[in-house]
Amino acid sequence: MVNKDIEKLYRELGEDKTSNTQIYETIIESKHQDSKLVDVKQSLYCDIKGWCCNYISSKQEKDYGYDTYNRSKIKEKIYDSSLTAKQRLGLINYVKYILSQYNDDGSWLNSDATELKLTVLKKENWFKFILKWSSSKIRRSLITILIFFVVELVFLLPAPFEWMELFDLQQVNYSECGWLNYIANVVAVKLDWIDGPHLVCLNWRGVMAMGLWMVLYIVFVVNILFNNIISDITDYDE
Repeated sequence: MVNKDIEKLYRELGEDKTSNTQIYETIIESKHQDSKLVDVKQSLYCDIKGWCCNYISSKQEKDYGYDTYNRSKIKEKIYDSSLTAKQRLGLINYVKYILSQYNDDGSWLNSDATELKLTVLKKENWFKFILKWSSSKIRRSLITILIFFVVELVFLLPAPFEWMELFDLQQVNYSECGWLNYIANVVAVKLDWIDGPHLVCLNWRGVMAMGLWMVLYIVFVVNILFNNIISDITDYDE
């Protein structure tokens, strides 16, 4: 197909959503077959946006029984091999916007949106990537909280050298088992209403280290709680 042929297809686009869907399908296939046509008239990304909009609209305009759309077909277009992760994420947001006009929240695309966000953030901002990853799924949230607790267990162990000492964990005897008693004391320190073990900062380095640790702890735990609990309540209320 030459430029003139594909430009003719664009001119054939009109008010008929079903016809437009078929035309965009042909345009997309043509651009896949000939890389020279990719940016003719408009980008492939815009072609797929046009296809998604017309496909969803055409289904909504059909009579009962013919008005359901093929989700797999929509995902196939979103995950076109020629698109970047950021473009795919943009398409998902666009499709969800179109669906919202027909009382469909597009929740079936949420998991895909999350994974694409992670892919984009991994390349652009590692801190935001870790923050998003830690709260993206219940399993990941539990892993993050477990990692924080393990790090805290290691951090509060008695220092091997005097110059490394930052804290003094004044333990209470909860168990005859040494390691179990240590874990119980670390947990008890986190629970302020338990009157027992005490954590004492031995110097200014200990104070600074504890302050930094608490900031990181609050940022991650609050983020996890918000994304897995509060956001769910907000979605329900809507």
